[in-house]
Amino acid sequence: MSKDTDTPDRSSDKIQQAKRLAELASAGASLGSKTILHRARLATQPKDRRQQLQAEYQIKTAQEVRARLGNMRGVFMKLAQMASYVDERVPANMREALAQLQMDAPPMQWKLAREVLETSLGRTVESCFDEIDEEPIAAASIGQVHRAITTSGQQVAVKIQYPDAAAAISADLRNTPLLAKILKSFFPSMETAEMTQELRERFLEELDYRHEASIQRRFASYYDGHPTIVVPKVIDHLTSDAVLTSEFITGQTFKEICQASQTERDRAGETLFRFVFRSLYQMNLFNGDPHPGNYIFLGNGRVAFLDFGFSRSFSSSELSIFESLVQSMVVTHDLHHFRNQAERAGLLINSGSLTDEAIASYFEIFYEIVSCDRPLRISPEYCSAVLSRSFSNDHAIASSLNVPRSFVVIQRINMGLYAILAALGSEVNWRKVAEEIWPFTLSPASTQIGAAEVEWLDAKKRSER
Repeated sequence: MSKDTDTPDRSSDKIQQAKRLAELASAGASLGSKTILHRARLATQPKDRRQQLQAEYQIKTAQEVRARLGNMRGVFMKLAQMASYVDERVPANMREALAQLQMDAPPMQWKLAREVLETSLGRTVESCFDEIDEEPIAAASIGQVHRAITTSGQQVAVKIQYPDAAAAISADLRNTPLLAKILKSFFPSMETAEMTQELRERFLEELDYRHEASIQRRFASYYDGHPTIVVPKVIDHLTSDAVLTSEFITGQTFKEICQASQTERDRAGETLFRFVFRSLYQMNLFNGDPHPGNYIFLGNGRVAFLDFGFSRSFSSSELSIFESLVQSMVVTHDLHHFRNQAERAGLLINSGSLTDEAIASYFEIFYEIVSCDRPLRISPEYCSAVLSRSFSNDHAIASSLNVPRSFVVIQRINMGLYAILAALGSEVNWRKVAEEIWPFTLSPASTQIGAAEVEWLDAKKRSER
């Protein structure tokens, strides 16, 4: 008769996970009891006073969430950040608090960061850098960034992974049923098995900075010389599994570019759009982390792109599905073909009783900005409607919806890119720009950036002969 025993690593995982779940449970219990008291108090107040008390309570609750969970790492942190834009029905103060969790997480002390750097690179700090700032200049999802100058005099950004990040995320992801339950709470009517496995793989990939460096090199190589897209080069000899060193780039932050002229914001938004869809359709590659902190704005529409850990490559067959869906919905308006492609892709299951029109009525909102052949400013209301549709449980086709693996990361276009463009207030004819990039149209340039991009593509082809 055998007796099941836990290995030391798995026992450690369980202990870590138990502590982290206890933190979540404690925070939840505290907020739950306060909510009960708050509701009881509201019931005794006049209507105008209730609104004031509700606003004050939301601010206090948001502050407590940040205080209680701001030092957590791992999947729970990442899901909390995702929740900051998942549902516009979450109060604005709470969404802001969740979005700030990464920034509020206490940084590694320099002594610990130095230890991680030297252990991972197998060299002393002094042998790698003439100077390095001990205070981080930015927080990444699983690490922090320090400015440094190499021994050859090059200014660089050094991303150092938190020593507990790998253990925390690995422990969380070993409990696949827990992740599945969390995702099920977001998508109650959908099958989430494929989504769970896809996110698990992407999160684990993100832990290896060598993998991220390989993706960043692909982007940097492809976009070398592009008129408006800049990808910092990786410094290979100063990069390892837990350290990623890149060229240092200075420019405007997202907050600063939002205060720029309309023309500058239009051009910046166009560059973001071109980067996402040209990478997808020409490189079969998507950087799945459209986030304000991952861009540096260099003026005249030029944008530097950072953080490539959460990326995904697609097969030719997967790309053909994406192309068929957008072509049938937006160009040919063939709803029956769209339905067939959605079923083939696995977006629809057990859908035999649904009409083509009912299926189109659910999906058409996701194609709206490229369905309109005129300059269009993406509104926050549109982004909210897209998010509501994505997580809707009451649409007529909800019970037949599924998110297959190839569509999980790509949803960040709907949940991230469009929100970024809305915040920028960019007004562009997105349809015309898309037609320049779609493989089934490849239309002439429609903007100044487009014309410059054509010249770059021509030069790129000549150099590859």
